[in-house]
Amino acid sequence: MLKSNPSRSLIALSTSALALPGIAQADAPPTESTLSYKISNYQEDDLTRAQVPFGGLGRYDIDVHQFQYVSPLGIDFALFIDANHEDMSGASPWFSAANAAGEPVINMSGASGITDARSELSIGTRYYSQNGNFGGAVGYSEENDYRATYVNLSGSRNFNNDL
Repeated sequence: MLKSNPSRSLIALSTSALALPGIAQADAPPTESTLSYKISNYQEDDLTRAQVPFGGLGRYDIDVHQFQYVSPLGIDFALFIDANHEDMSGASPWFSAANAAGEPVINMSGASGITDARSELSIGTRYYSQNGNFGGAVGYSEENDYRATYVNLSGSRNFNNDL
C-alpha cells in the first residue's frame, strides 16, 4: 500500500478554508459611498373597441425612478438615503364576460382616466455584526390624494455559518 504525504500547500489551503467561518463577516458593511439610479417601465397593451365595448381602451402605464445613496458610517454602520418617484396612468379591467358570440369582452373600470404620481424619501442606518445586521429608517410618501410618514425596523441573524 502506498502512503502519500499531503503537500504543504494543500495543508495551508485547507487550514485557511477551515478558519474562514470564524473570520469572515456574514454581512459586511459598505466600504465606500455609492450613488445608484434605476428606472423601470411597465406597460399593458391597449385594447380594441371589439374587446372593450364600454370604457377607455388605454391600459396601465407606470414609470418608476429609484435613487439610492449608501455611505459607510465608521466601521460597522451604514447610512442609506432612498428616493423614489412613480407616475401611473390608465385603467385596469373590472371584469370580463362572454359576448353573444361567446367571445370574451372586457369591462373596464370607470376609472379609465386614472393619473397618479407618488414620491417617497427615506433615510436610515444599519448596524452590521459578525452574524447579522439591524437597521431602521424613517420616511415620507406623498401621492395626489394621500400622504404618509413611516418608521421601519428590520434585522437578520445568520445561523450555521450561513450555510
